[in-house]
Amino acid sequence: MDFQPNLKKIARNFFILALAIFVILFAFKVRIDPERFKLFSFLIFLLATSVLLFFWGWEIYGIRSIIAGTPTSKIRSIPMGLVEIKGKARQKFPIQSPINKINCVFYKYKIERYVINYSSRGQRGRWIVASQGTSVTPFIVEDSTGSVLIEPSFVNPILKRRYHYSEGPVSGGRRYSEWYIMPGENVYILGFAGKSREVFIERKEKLLSKLREIKSSREKQKKFDLNKDGVIDEYEWELAVRSIKQEIQRGENLNDLGDVSVSGTRKEKMIISDGSEEKILKKLGLAQVRQNSKKILVI
Repeated sequence: MDFQPNLKKIARNFFILALAIFVILFAFKVRIDPERFKLFSFLIFLLATSVLLFFWGWEIYGIRSIIAGTPTSKIRSIPMGLVEIKGKARQKFPIQSPINKINCVFYKYKIERYVINYSSRGQRGRWIVASQGTSVTPFIVEDSTGSVLIEPSFVNPILKRRYHYSEGPVSGGRRYSEWYIMPGENVYILGFAGKSREVFIERKEKLLSKLREIKSSREKQKKFDLNKDGVIDEYEWELAVRSIKQEIQRGENLNDLGDVSVSGTRKEKMIISDGSEEKILKKLGLAQVRQNSKKILVI
C-alpha cells in the first residue's frame, strides 16, 4: 500500500492501451487520408488522455477508500496490521527541525535551488530540489487509553507548511520550506502496527548491560544465588534474565503497548499528518495531482 498514485502502473496500462489501438489498426489495414491525419491524431490524443486520467482517478479513489474505510482504533486495543490512530504527540528522544531548530517530534524539510538554463531560444529558470528529507526519530502518540511508539520509516507526511523563505528567482537563489509537529499537538497516524524493532534493540542493550553488572559484582550475584552455593547456575541465570526483563518493562514510559510500534515499509508507507481525516482526503484529491503532474508529463 502506497498513499501515492502508482505512476508505473498507470504508465503500463496506458502503454498497453496504445499498443492495442495500433494492433487493431494494423490488423484491419486501416488507412488514413493524409488530410485527416491531424484530426485522427488529435482524437487519439484525447482518447489516450482520457484513459490516463481514468487510471489516475482510479488510483486516487483506491487510496481514499483505504483511508476512509479504516476505523480509528483506541491505542490500548489496536490490532496488528493496518491501523488508524489519533492522539497527542510527545517526544521519546529530543530532536530539532534542521532549518529553524524548532523543538519537535517529527519534521519534513525541503531546500530548493534556482538554476537558469541557456539555449538558442533564450534562458529559462526553474527551481530544483537541492536537499529534502524527513526525521526518522521515534516518537510517542497517546490518547485517553494509552500510548504507542511511532517509528517514522517510509513516511508519506501530509502536513501544513510552517516555514517558507525564498531568496528570489535569481541564479543560485535558494528556497527553504519546513513542516513539523511539536510536542503536545494532535496527530493523525495511518500505518502498520507490529513488534517494534527499536524497542527490541533497546531492551536487549539494557538486558546485556544489567547482566554485565551482575557478572562483575559478587554483591549483586547474591540476589540470584538461590541455593547460596556462591555460583549462579543455569536455572538461576534464567530466573535472573526473566526478572531483569520484567524490571525493564516496568521502568519504560510506554504503557500497555511497550513492545508494539506503528511504522511503514518500502511497499507499505505510513501517513503522518497534523490535520483531520477530512482534510487529508481533500489533499489526496488535489495535492497529489499537483505533486505528480510533472512526472506524468515525463512519462
